[in-house]
Amino acid sequence: ITKNITGVAASVITGNLTFPFTLTCPGTVGSPFSGTVTVNAGTLTGNSAVINVPAGATNCVILEGTQPTAPTNYTWGSPSYTQPPATLPASGTAAGTINNPLNLNPPNITVTKTITSAGIASPVQYLVTVTNSGGPGTYTLTDTPLLGSGVTLGTVTCANTTAPAAGGTPNCAGAAPYSLAAAGTAIAGGASHTYTVSIPFTVTNAVTPTVGSALCPVTTPTTNAGGLNNATTVTPNSGNAQTVNVCRDITPNAPVITVTKTITSAGIASPVQY
Repeated sequence: ITKNITGVAASVITGNLTFPFTLTCPGTVGSPFSGTVTVNAGTLTGNSAVINVPAGATNCVILEGTQPTAPTNYTWGSPSYTQPPATLPASGTAAGTINNPLNLNPPNITVTKTITSAGIASPVQYLVTVTNSGGPGTYTLTDTPLLGSGVTLGTVTCANTTAPAAGGTPNCAGAAPYSLAAAGTAIAGGASHTYTVSIPFTVTNAVTPTVGSALCPVTTPTTNAGGLNNATTVTPNSGNAQTVNVCRDITPNAPVITVTKTITSAGIASPVQY
């Protein structure tokens, strides 16, 4: 029995792969017959040991057993068969073939976000992580500050902190949404890319202790403003876009209440007016 792996280069096969199979010949003594075939690392074809089948066996059918674990970022497709002749020869050999396609997994690109700075001091620091748990893919990544009303935004800076270097080139100039990775940014299967966003802010006296101002939004937080809210959207080349947010409540400025007093009446006549 010959085994062929299709759909990939031989370099994808980084370890030996052993496939069990059975050969079932109805009404034949000893049927079903069991065997294995191994495809060695760096190759795409293997051959089993000879299986001795009584002469005259008919309608023999090869069936593959449990497949070995596919190489990273690949999935086995359904096998196809070239079955032996309907009647095996009384002497000599007959052959059969099992073809196993390997399919590259689609990308599975997701994004997570955390605040890495302490407390509510300015600037607030965000860490954005893009992860691909599938096959190779590409993505677009944008970032949008959603600071509460009365909080003024300073000059935003951002950086790619992936090591070793990979991923997009952030551009946080101008108005939001800011580009952390342009469309078509490549990411390998199993890889992660990290970005930082630094947002200076000022809490003005217009900030109030309410949702949407000092307090984080409680509904649709990926689009509503409040506190130190910030949203990031990843759009992969395969699958759906994902938006995540992270937020921290802030404290409004304390009131500064003063009093002044003057005498408004003229001279020193009674009554005196204050």
